[in-house]
Amino acid sequence: MHCSPVERILALFDLMQNWFKSEDFYGCVFINAVAEHDKGNSWIQEIANRHGEKINARLQAMVAQSGIQDPELVTKKLSLLIDGTIVTAMVTGNGEVAHIGRLTAEDILRSAPCTNNQATKMHSI
Repeated sequence: MHCSPVERILALFDLMQNWFKSEDFYGCVFINAVAEHDKGNSWIQEIANRHGEKINARLQAMVAQSGIQDPELVTKKLSLLIDGTIVTAMVTGNGEVAHIGRLTAEDILRSAPCTNNQATKMHSI
């Protein structure tokens, strides 16, 4: 089955909702490690940042493929949303926050300026 870049981005929130509902969901190991250790202990932050960079590179590729004019900015917005969704699910124990995250991602994608040939597709989200 072929999915558009936008569909793949939004599907991340569906995957997160399943993850949040699983018995072994304890949040993101990278977010947790940075939160639980001395901020002066830079090697933990370096590992977490490298992981984040890899995830964001893949996310930015999907955003760019969708035809958004500023994929870097939109990726930063989506990355912040994803991290916030994970933390909120962990703190509240409510896996349904992924649905709210998905709706917010739709808003971000819909409001982002697109190339002319992609604008119609983005506004039909």
